Amino acid sequence: MSLIYEDWDSSIVPSSRTLANSEKLLHNEIESNNLTSISDSDLEVPDSEVVDHAITDVSVLSFPKLKHHKIFKKHHKRLNSKLNSLVSSHPYYIHAMIYRCELKMLRELINCKPLNLPEIINFQDHHENTPLMLAIKLAQSKRDFIDIIRLLLRSGADPHIKDHNGWSVMDEAVAQKNSEIVGILFEYFHEEKMKKWEINRHLALEALESLPDFYLEIKWEFDSKVIPLIGHFTPNDTCKLWKVGKSFRLDTTLVGWKKLKSKRRNMSFFFKNNALGDKRNSVTDLIVANHSKKTLVNPLEDIDPEEKLAVIGDILKSEPIQGDLSFISYTVEPCLSWRGKPVKTKISQWNSQKFKVDFKALFKYKKKGVEQVPLSENRYFEILGTDFSESSNFEHHLPQAEAKCDINKNLVKNSKAHMWISEEFPFSLNKFLPILKLLSTSSSTMMKLYKFLSSENLTNIVPINSFPIKLDIPITMSIRAVVTFTKFQLLPSGSENFAEIPNYSIQSRKVAQKTLTCPKKRLFLANLVV
Repeated sequence: MSLIYEDWDSSIVPSSRTLANSEKLLHNEIESNNLTSISDSDLEVPDSEVVDHAITDVSVLSFPKLKHHKIFKKHHKRLNSKLNSLVSSHPYYIHAMIYRCELKMLRELINCKPLNLPEIINFQDHHENTPLMLAIKLAQSKRDFIDIIRLLLRSGADPHIKDHNGWSVMDEAVAQKNSEIVGILFEYFHEEKMKKWEINRHLALEALESLPDFYLEIKWEFDSKVIPLIGHFTPNDTCKLWKVGKSFRLDTTLVGWKKLKSKRRNMSFFFKNNALGDKRNSVTDLIVANHSKKTLVNPLEDIDPEEKLAVIGDILKSEPIQGDLSFISYTVEPCLSWRGKPVKTKISQWNSQKFKVDFKALFKYKKKGVEQVPLSENRYFEILGTDFSESSNFEHHLPQAEAKCDINKNLVKNSKAHMWISEEFPFSLNKFLPILKLLSTSSSTMMKLYKFLSSENLTNIVPINSFPIKLDIPITMSIRAVVTFTKFQLLPSGSENFAEIPNYSIQSRKVAQKTLTCPKKRLFLANLVV
């Protein structure tokens, strides 16, 4: 028997005789209470009995009931390799348990801790459904599936894996209008976001420690080939960044866009260890100061139950939409003068070279529709068109996302951008990205800048010890922003006052963002989490 998960073939599974014999041997060993004398051959099936063909009766796909679980748990290290071999050889164990809603069996299997549990719990069957996706698709038929979903998430199931149509587990839950599952997934993604924040925080601290204290200005200008005179109603903005020790401060007035008009506030973002001190009885690193209202807000403040219910309600009212942007072609080449020489220019105090980026993007748009189709267990596990000789009593109305799609559109767009790259900038792009990622948590404009600068295509283009000191990035389909890193100077010692947080009143994030009264604010919060 193979112990290697990667060798599984979703179109070839063991015969019912092989599976039944393996189960019987393992079950008898557990029943006997004599676990110390088990040898490696006890669960082996002779090679002559192994026949690789499609399952003819999936009713045999039931894991042995571990009646003497305490004894098994005591000796599970001895049996772990055999259990691992058994489950590895029969990848549909978990899917069959879930289809039958065998919660107790599934819990016993997970508690036995097979060596390859992280792989088998995310194994995609011949429909490309993971165990978690299958449980969510079946959840409307029986209440116990909710407990299975919770168990799978606690045990390492990955909710980011999509099915063969490209839909996620959240898309499936929203399409079914299942508020309980949407709530479970929302809580999971929120906890995951906070864990990622901790990782990003440590990366930012490392980056800050490796950089000298400095002052930097980032200028934003806006342009459009579609909207004339856009600069008159979208004033320019200059972001000012101070880095002192392991802290930084960013001052900005541009916080977002609304109906082609810029939204402006006199804001400061502070990243500082224990920024609020003892005022909130917790350690907070990122604080937003509104100088007009003289308030301080923690943008990562926990979501309270009332806010969560409102956000989940909005998610359920929405429709799952799949928007996939992929690059068909992507070329970068240096801009040449009429003499055929590279175009070089001085921006602020740094010499730079101009590059042109041409790319063709494919945008796929699909709106999810769900049609409930009755599907028996035998029909679900049918492989390679094999007819089942024996019927099963298990039948569910399984959502078939592919059965009904309201909208399916593809759009191809050609576009270009320019970058000015300098090798004289005081630090490299890789050292600046962790800082920018923290700022993107609370600023939509910084989020767009971070996504552009951190894209894999761009990071592969920019040399290791260089920095794109000027670039243009898309803000909307018709508006582009020209971002220029301008003034830079090193700060002398004793500049800690720049990172001092003003003595303003502390305001809850819920009140500051108006999430209970403004649906658009709640939708923005939901998109940040999910």
